[in-house]
Amino acid sequence: MFAQSLAYDSSTSRVLFTYKNSSNIGKAKVATVTAGTNSIAFGTEATFNDATTSYMVAVEDNATDRMLVIFQDGGDSEKGKGVVGTITGGTTNTVAFGAEATFESGSIDGPSAAYSPDLDKSLVVWGHKQDKLGEAAVATVTGGTTNTVAFGSPATFDAAGTKSSYTSIWETGCAYDTVGDRFVIAYGDPGDSGHSKIIGCTVSGTTPSFGSAVKLQADGMGDNHICIADPTGEAVYVGYSNGGASDRGYVHRVTGT
Repeated sequence: MFAQSLAYDSSTSRVLFTYKNSSNIGKAKVATVTAGTNSIAFGTEATFNDATTSYMVAVEDNATDRMLVIFQDGGDSEKGKGVVGTITGGTTNTVAFGAEATFESGSIDGPSAAYSPDLDKSLVVWGHKQDKLGEAAVATVTGGTTNTVAFGSPATFDAAGTKSSYTSIWETGCAYDTVGDRFVIAYGDPGDSGHSKIIGCTVSGTTPSFGSAVKLQADGMGDNHICIADPTGEAVYVGYSNGGASDRGYVHRVTGT
Protein backbone atom coordinates (compact mmCIF):
# COMPACT_ATOMS: atom_id res chain seq x y z
CA MET A 1 0.00 0.00 0.00
CA PHE A 2 1.30 3.42 -0.96
CA ALA A 3 -0.09 6.45 0.88
CA GLN A 4 -0.81 9.50 -1.24
CA SER A 5 -2.88 12.11 0.59
CA LEU A 6 -4.88 12.99 3.67
CA ALA A 7 -7.66 15.54 4.08
CA TYR A 8 -9.77 16.49 7.08
CA ASP A 9 -13.57 16.52 6.80
CA SER A 10 -14.79 19.17 9.23
CA SER A 11 -18.46 18.18 8.82
CA THR A 12 -17.90 14.68 10.27
CA SER A 13 -14.61 15.23 12.16
CA ARG A 14 -13.07 12.43 10.13
CA VAL A 15 -9.97 12.10 7.94
CA LEU A 16 -10.03 10.81 4.37
CA PHE A 17 -6.99 8.69 3.56
CA THR A 18 -6.35 8.00 -0.14
CA TYR A 19 -3.80 5.52 -1.47
CA LYS A 20 -3.11 2.88 -4.10
CA ASN A 21 -3.00 -0.79 -3.20
CA SER A 22 -0.48 -3.40 -4.37
CA SER A 23 -2.30 -3.52 -7.72
CA ASN A 24 -2.05 0.29 -8.03
CA ILE A 25 -5.85 0.70 -7.75
CA GLY A 26 -7.08 3.97 -6.26
CA LYS A 27 -8.51 3.33 -2.79
CA ALA A 28 -9.72 5.32 0.20
CA LYS A 29 -10.58 4.82 3.85
CA VAL A 30 -12.13 7.04 6.49
CA ALA A 31 -10.28 7.39 9.78
CA THR A 32 -11.48 8.45 13.22
CA VAL A 33 -8.91 9.77 15.68
CA THR A 34 -9.56 9.57 19.42
CA ALA A 35 -7.65 12.32 21.23
CA GLY A 36 -7.85 10.89 24.74
CA THR A 37 -6.18 7.60 23.81
CA ASN A 38 -4.28 8.79 20.71
CA SER A 39 -5.84 5.93 18.77
CA ILE A 40 -7.07 5.75 15.18
CA ALA A 41 -9.76 3.52 13.66
CA PHE A 42 -10.39 2.95 9.96
CA GLY A 43 -13.63 2.19 8.17
CA THR A 44 -14.23 -0.01 5.15
CA GLU A 45 -12.06 0.39 2.07
CA ALA A 46 -13.66 2.07 -0.96
CA THR A 47 -12.49 2.27 -4.58
CA PHE A 48 -12.52 5.60 -6.41
CA ASN A 49 -10.57 4.53 -9.54
CA ASP A 50 -10.47 0.91 -10.64
CA ALA A 51 -7.25 1.27 -12.65
CA THR A 52 -3.63 2.28 -12.15
CA THR A 53 -3.76 5.44 -10.05
CA SER A 54 -1.05 7.97 -9.18
CA TYR A 55 -0.57 11.51 -7.85
CA MET A 56 -3.60 11.58 -5.56
CA VAL A 57 -4.64 14.81 -3.85
CA ALA A 58 -7.64 15.17 -1.53
CA VAL A 59 -9.22 18.46 -0.48
CA GLU A 60 -12.36 19.31 1.49
CA ASP A 61 -15.15 21.26 -0.22
CA ASN A 62 -16.75 23.07 2.72
CA ALA A 63 -19.65 24.45 0.72
CA THR A 64 -21.04 20.99 -0.02
CA ASP A 65 -19.53 18.94 2.84
CA ARG A 66 -17.85 16.77 0.24
CA MET A 67 -14.29 15.63 -0.46
CA LEU A 68 -12.67 16.23 -3.85
CA VAL A 69 -10.00 13.73 -4.94
CA ILE A 70 -7.69 14.60 -7.83
CA PHE A 71 -5.55 11.92 -9.50
CA GLN A 72 -3.72 10.68 -12.57
CA ASP A 73 -5.59 7.80 -14.25
CA GLY A 74 -2.95 5.41 -15.59
CA GLY A 75 -5.69 3.22 -17.02
CA ASP A 76 -6.75 6.07 -19.30
CA SER A 77 -3.57 7.53 -20.83
CA GLU A 78 -2.56 9.24 -17.55
CA LYS A 79 -5.35 11.79 -17.86
CA GLY A 80 -6.08 14.15 -15.00
CA LYS A 81 -9.35 13.33 -13.28
CA GLY A 82 -11.41 14.20 -10.23
CA VAL A 83 -14.05 12.44 -8.19
CA VAL A 84 -16.26 13.57 -5.30
CA GLY A 85 -16.72 11.58 -2.12
CA THR A 86 -19.26 11.78 0.70
CA ILE A 87 -18.13 10.70 4.15
CA THR A 88 -20.56 9.11 6.58
CA GLY A 89 -19.71 9.60 10.23
CA GLY A 90 -21.35 7.88 13.16
CA THR A 91 -20.26 4.29 13.58
CA THR A 92 -19.86 3.46 9.88
CA ASN A 93 -16.86 5.55 8.79
CA THR A 94 -17.57 5.02 5.10
CA VAL A 95 -17.01 7.07 1.97
CA ALA A 96 -19.03 6.87 -1.27
CA PHE A 97 -17.79 8.31 -4.54
CA GLY A 98 -19.63 9.77 -7.52
CA ALA A 99 -18.69 9.65 -11.18
CA GLU A 100 -15.23 10.62 -12.42
CA ALA A 101 -14.72 13.83 -14.41
CA THR A 102 -11.72 14.74 -16.59
CA PHE A 103 -9.93 18.08 -16.27
CA GLU A 104 -6.95 17.26 -18.52
CA SER A 105 -7.04 14.92 -21.52
CA GLY A 106 -3.24 14.87 -21.74
CA SER A 107 -0.81 13.21 -19.34
CA ILE A 108 -0.44 15.07 -16.04
CA ASP A 109 2.36 15.33 -13.50
CA GLY A 110 2.60 16.54 -9.90
CA PRO A 111 -0.94 17.87 -9.28
CA SER A 112 -2.10 19.83 -6.23
CA ALA A 113 -5.35 21.50 -5.20
CA ALA A 114 -6.70 24.02 -2.71
CA TYR A 115 -10.17 25.19 -1.69
CA SER A 116 -11.31 28.82 -1.48
CA PRO A 117 -13.97 29.59 1.16
CA ASP A 118 -14.54 32.95 -0.56
CA LEU A 119 -15.30 31.36 -3.94
CA ASP A 120 -16.69 28.01 -2.74
CA LYS A 121 -14.51 26.47 -5.42
CA SER A 122 -11.15 24.72 -5.65
CA LEU A 123 -8.16 25.37 -7.88
CA VAL A 124 -6.44 22.33 -9.40
CA VAL A 125 -2.82 22.73 -10.57
CA TRP A 126 -0.71 20.32 -12.63
CA GLY A 127 2.01 19.87 -15.21
CA HIS A 128 1.02 18.88 -18.75
CA LYS A 129 3.67 16.41 -19.90
CA GLN A 130 3.13 16.43 -23.67
CA ASP A 131 2.76 20.19 -24.05
CA LYS A 132 5.34 20.92 -21.29
CA LEU A 133 3.05 23.42 -19.59
CA GLY A 134 2.07 24.45 -16.10
CA GLU A 135 -1.73 24.60 -15.99
CA ALA A 136 -4.62 25.20 -13.60
CA ALA A 137 -8.40 24.87 -13.68
CA VAL A 138 -11.25 25.74 -11.34
CA ALA A 139 -13.30 22.89 -9.87
CA THR A 140 -16.93 23.30 -8.77
CA VAL A 141 -18.38 20.52 -6.64
CA THR A 142 -22.09 19.70 -6.61
CA GLY A 143 -23.50 18.14 -3.46
CA GLY A 144 -26.96 16.70 -2.94
CA THR A 145 -27.38 13.23 -4.40
CA THR A 146 -25.18 13.76 -7.46
CA ASN A 147 -21.65 14.04 -6.04
CA THR A 148 -20.27 15.53 -9.25
CA VAL A 149 -17.49 17.96 -10.09
CA ALA A 150 -17.24 20.29 -13.07
CA PHE A 151 -13.97 21.80 -14.25
CA GLY A 152 -13.42 25.08 -16.03
CA SER A 153 -11.10 25.42 -19.01
CA PRO A 154 -7.38 24.94 -18.26
CA ALA A 155 -5.28 28.10 -18.11
CA THR A 156 -1.50 28.21 -18.57
CA PHE A 157 0.79 29.87 -16.03
CA ASP A 158 4.13 28.35 -17.15
CA ALA A 159 4.89 28.07 -20.87
CA ALA A 160 6.81 25.29 -22.61
CA GLY A 161 9.89 27.45 -23.16
CA THR A 162 13.10 25.42 -23.34
CA LYS A 163 11.85 22.37 -21.47
CA SER A 164 13.01 19.02 -22.81
CA SER A 165 10.65 16.55 -24.43
CA TYR A 166 7.80 15.27 -22.23
CA THR A 167 8.93 17.39 -19.28
CA SER A 168 6.53 19.71 -17.50
CA ILE A 169 6.66 21.56 -14.20
CA TRP A 170 6.79 19.20 -11.23
CA GLU A 171 5.80 18.66 -7.61
CA THR A 172 3.32 21.53 -7.38
CA GLY A 173 1.85 22.92 -4.18
CA CYS A 174 -1.19 25.16 -3.76
CA ALA A 175 -2.94 27.04 -0.95
CA TYR A 176 -5.53 29.83 -0.69
CA ASP A 177 -4.67 33.18 0.89
CA THR A 178 -7.87 34.54 2.47
CA VAL A 179 -6.37 37.99 3.06
CA GLY A 180 -5.05 38.47 -0.46
CA ASP A 181 -8.06 36.65 -1.98
CA ARG A 182 -5.78 34.59 -4.16
CA PHE A 183 -4.21 31.19 -4.56
CA VAL A 184 -0.47 30.73 -4.15
CA ILE A 185 1.14 28.10 -6.42
CA ALA A 186 4.63 26.65 -5.96
CA TYR A 187 6.43 24.43 -8.47
CA GLY A 188 9.73 23.34 -9.93
CA ASP A 189 10.49 24.79 -13.37
CA PRO A 190 12.63 22.51 -15.59
CA GLY A 191 12.77 25.31 -18.14
CA ASP A 192 14.81 27.32 -15.61
CA SER A 193 17.26 24.75 -14.24
CA GLY A 194 14.55 23.22 -12.05
CA HIS A 195 14.42 26.20 -9.71
CA SER A 196 11.51 26.56 -7.29
CA LYS A 197 9.04 29.31 -8.14
CA ILE A 198 5.80 30.75 -6.80
CA ILE A 199 3.02 32.54 -8.62
CA GLY A 200 -0.25 34.14 -7.51
CA CYS A 201 -3.61 33.27 -9.04
CA THR A 202 -6.97 35.02 -8.78
CA VAL A 203 -10.23 33.56 -10.04
CA SER A 204 -13.24 35.21 -11.65
CA GLY A 205 -16.09 32.78 -12.14
CA THR A 206 -14.23 29.73 -13.41
CA THR A 207 -11.38 31.62 -15.08
CA PRO A 208 -7.95 31.75 -13.41
CA SER A 209 -5.60 34.72 -13.94
CA PHE A 210 -1.95 34.74 -12.93
CA GLY A 211 0.64 37.24 -11.81
CA SER A 212 4.37 37.00 -12.48
CA ALA A 213 6.36 34.05 -11.18
CA VAL A 214 8.98 34.68 -8.50
CA LYS A 215 12.05 32.47 -8.10
CA LEU A 216 12.65 31.16 -4.58
CA GLN A 217 16.20 29.86 -5.06
CA ALA A 218 18.85 29.87 -7.75
CA ASP A 219 21.34 27.26 -6.60
CA GLY A 220 19.75 23.96 -7.55
CA MET A 221 16.62 22.02 -8.35
CA GLY A 222 13.59 22.52 -6.12
CA ASP A 223 11.35 19.60 -5.25
CA ASN A 224 8.54 18.42 -2.94
CA HIS A 225 6.71 21.76 -2.89
CA ILE A 226 4.12 22.22 -0.16
CA CYS A 227 1.88 25.25 0.41
CA ILE A 228 0.07 25.73 3.72
CA ALA A 229 -2.24 28.62 4.54
CA ASP A 230 -1.84 30.19 7.99
CA PRO A 231 -5.18 29.57 9.83
CA THR A 232 -5.13 33.23 10.94
CA GLY A 233 -5.13 34.23 7.27
CA GLU A 234 -1.95 36.28 7.61
CA ALA A 235 0.29 34.34 5.25
CA VAL A 236 0.94 31.26 3.12
CA TYR A 237 3.97 29.15 3.94
CA VAL A 238 5.84 27.47 1.09
CA GLY A 239 8.17 24.55 1.81
CA TYR A 240 10.46 22.64 -0.54
CA SER A 241 13.72 20.73 -0.74
CA ASN A 242 16.70 22.38 -2.43
CA GLY A 243 18.91 20.05 -4.47
CA GLY A 244 21.58 22.74 -4.65
CA ALA A 245 21.91 22.71 -0.87
CA SER A 246 22.23 18.99 -0.17
CA ASP A 247 18.42 18.59 -0.34
CA ARG A 248 17.92 20.74 2.73
CA GLY A 249 14.36 21.80 3.47
CA TYR A 250 13.43 25.49 3.19
CA VAL A 251 10.33 27.46 4.15
CA HIS A 252 9.24 30.87 2.85
CA ARG A 253 6.51 33.06 4.33
CA VAL A 254 4.45 34.67 1.55
CA THR A 255 2.41 37.81 2.26
CA GLY A 256 1.05 40.80 0.37
CA THR A 257 -0.75 40.99 -2.96
